[in-house]
Amino acid sequence: KTPTSVFRDICYQSQLGERLRRRLATSSKDSKSFVQSLSLYRSLKVHRGCVNTVTWNEKGNHVLSGSDDQTLVVTNPFTGNVVVKCKTGHRANIFSAKFMPHTGDQEVVSCSGDGNVIYTELMQSPDVCNTANINEFNCHSNSTTYEVVTIPQEPRSFMSCGEDGTVRLFDLRKISNCHKMCCKENIVIMSPSSITAMAMSPVMHNYVAVGSSDSHIRIYDRRFLTYIDFTATGEQNTLPVKAFTIPSLEKRPFRVTSVSYSRDGGQLLVSYSSDHLYLFDISREGVDVTPLNDKIKRKTNKENADPPPVRRLRLRGDWSDTGPDARPEREVPESGEASTGQVRPILQATMMSRMTEVISRMLADPRTRANLNLLSHLGQQANPTLAEEQRQQQEAEPGGAGPSGAVPHPNGSKNSRDHDSPSYSDEEEDKSSLQVALQEGEANYDYLLMKFMGHRNARTMIKEASFWGDEYIMSGSDCGHVFTWERATGKLVMLMEADHHVVNCIQPHPTLPYLATSGIDYDVKIWAPFQCEDGEDAPRFDEEKAQRLMERNAVMLEETKDTITVPAAVMIRMLACIHSFRNRNRGNIARIDDEDD
Repeated sequence: KTPTSVFRDICYQSQLGERLRRRLATSSKDSKSFVQSLSLYRSLKVHRGCVNTVTWNEKGNHVLSGSDDQTLVVTNPFTGNVVVKCKTGHRANIFSAKFMPHTGDQEVVSCSGDGNVIYTELMQSPDVCNTANINEFNCHSNSTTYEVVTIPQEPRSFMSCGEDGTVRLFDLRKISNCHKMCCKENIVIMSPSSITAMAMSPVMHNYVAVGSSDSHIRIYDRRFLTYIDFTATGEQNTLPVKAFTIPSLEKRPFRVTSVSYSRDGGQLLVSYSSDHLYLFDISREGVDVTPLNDKIKRKTNKENADPPPVRRLRLRGDWSDTGPDARPEREVPESGEASTGQVRPILQATMMSRMTEVISRMLADPRTRANLNLLSHLGQQANPTLAEEQRQQQEAEPGGAGPSGAVPHPNGSKNSRDHDSPSYSDEEEDKSSLQVALQEGEANYDYLLMKFMGHRNARTMIKEASFWGDEYIMSGSDCGHVFTWERATGKLVMLMEADHHVVNCIQPHPTLPYLATSGIDYDVKIWAPFQCEDGEDAPRFDEEKAQRLMERNAVMLEETKDTITVPAAVMIRMLACIHSFRNRNRGNIARIDDEDD
């Protein structure tokens, strides 16, 4: 049976006016029947690595995708033909890419894990791009750059945000390239924490919402930016117009992985790593999280904060806890039920458990801790100037000790997918300012409209969520599914299996009920409402299966919270280093005993 798309033949008919297109988009996307009829329309196998960013052009007839292979590809999603394929100058995984407005889809801007932001002019020919007309900016100082945002009606300007806690505005009419380390130019927003997601209001383009690694969403007005100085450290932070966060009693912040405005600009959809998906009413007052208050609260919390727990370890590249067949570790299959991919590899799980146990036991040994403290003290005595400079730098840097969960790549870049959830940098291991507000009775969360649960967001630094029309919410998940909830009730109404491991990107068509998704698989998937030619209904939503999956995700989300991803080489070095410390300590004890004798 060959399925046919409901909108395949009418998508680009010339007689359809703009008003009719809008009515068609509203009625189709807000139809529950259409939502539950979404099925795979086409798979675009145009990359050789995980696809970390997908976006439609304004007309909706082209898709731009970026991947771990440092390649940008423009594809016609309805024919599968590659329009342009461009090998960029990025040296790490591409995290975000956008078409520039009013350029005929000939110019794009992209950013990557090495901190580079690149403006590229494409040519309408496969495997060709104009490398002579490339503008490269390395202003984020080799720290991960998560998002690029274009400005409507401005084809020569764009914004970027990154791990260095800044939002930068680049105007190609004023600057063409920048390779300065720790560049102080082009900064429009300075946040007290790493900025991991960003979105511009579709109604008022001067308002920018940024999501940070400290659980906060801050909204800034680009026309009125006020800076606060900290005389002790010389640090500046930008004062937001409003700020929002989530009510959490845990002693850890949650990294924001996605921020999306509603069509009318009145609500924000925010996805949190190791937590859930929230809908905020930004017309409300929000919470008081000025940079000055943040500094005071973090200092107070640091004195009373409990030490972070010793976590479990996971080898980089181990995706056994992701995908539709992943199961919690405590769930043991009955005899004869185990199959390939259903349970984690027993040998690997045993090795990881044993290595974690050994490292945890060594770190808990008072003799090992004494050796570590002694080495640190001796290092500071040997070079007090360097130690003081490092201390001042750590206090001054808004990003703390680096990206939460971003494991350093051997060549200096960050891994785009594996990450810890959450991290414990100097800044982020403290209690959030929300907890202080809860204790003092100052917090008011009347802006929190809805909490969407059931999916799992823990394994990747990218996990997008989006509005589907005016009635539904969509999000990717570590279980390889796309989740769809009713916006008003938070009830799950649809599941789609969209990746063998993790669904990271969710991008609805600008007008029609098409959906583009991507993740760990090396392709971009296009979804559309389907009906079989003989009139049979498409597969519908299975509530019992969805309930089992949601329960499983809840268990695995708790398991993943205390797990960090490390390369095998790092784990071996950790064991060797700790073993060396213990042997050295035994040798010192033996010499002391000999002297006493």
